[in-house]
Amino acid sequence: GGVSLTRSSLPALCLGQVLHAQNGVLPRPSIRAEPASVIPRGQTVTIVCQGPAGMDTFRLEKEGEVLYPDVKSLHETETQASFPIPASEDTAGLYRCLYYNGANWSERSEPLQLVVTDPQTPWDDSNSSGE
Repeated sequence: GGVSLTRSSLPALCLGQVLHAQNGVLPRPSIRAEPASVIPRGQTVTIVCQGPAGMDTFRLEKEGEVLYPDVKSLHETETQASFPIPASEDTAGLYRCLYYNGANWSERSEPLQLVVTDPQTPWDDSNSSGE
């Protein structure tokens, strides 16, 4: 027969991921925003999606819709993809990412809440409050 791995030969840390993989469920990727998840309008925010190595494709979803092109992984060693997004009123919302490993799509990441603020204008501070 084939080679069977005994559970005891695996480090305890990997066990959770191995059990997941056997069920066909891929570990969910992580998601973060750079430089921050609160961004002034007109700036560019980069959403970074990170998963295990050997990914084929990363996808970014905003509230369940795919608004951005999938990012293909060029090398098997790449574990993250960057989605630069110019911040506008439409940018705010909940983002999740997922990845494709050539056979299955992963679970979605935790939601990332992106907040777009009005840029600070110098004359907005104290003068606007009339007396």
